[in-house]
Amino acid sequence: MITAPAEADPPVAAGPFRAQLRFLINSGSVSPDVIAELVDLPHDQLQSLLMPSGRGGADQVPVEVGRKLLSITSATVRATRYQLVPAGPVRAGLRRLLDAGWSQARLTDYLRMRRSALELLLTERTFSCTRLTELRVAAAVRAADRPALRSVA
Repeated sequence: MITAPAEADPPVAAGPFRAQLRFLINSGSVSPDVIAELVDLPHDQLQSLLMPSGRGGADQVPVEVGRKLLSITSATVRATRYQLVPAGPVRAGLRRLLDAGWSQARLTDYLRMRRSALELLLTERTFSCTRLTELRVAAAVRAADRPALRSVA
């Protein structure tokens, strides 16, 4: 039996997903980059979703983007503040950022953490950190790889 290739789902209206994204950002007091890391989506895709459609924002989004945004709840976002993860991969990301020219002051601002907490991570005096810190470091590493943010260092 010959089957036709599956057709891609058509895009859907962006409005409800824009509202969901804003809700998640506000309920967790996090940046869009953290949400992008949490749902494994490109940051640029969520940035365009945040802008109103009349100002360059997306009128429609791929179905998969919508599904990923609906797959997490505000409780999931808030829980990242309390979930502990191993510090090793986070430490490696921090070192990568420092090697890329980020100062400790810039890191503490971007990651919204105290300098003492950053130093604990960098000096291997802690074995864990929060999932939120992990997501913020991952977002910072991605940001460092973006040409526009590389020059701001």
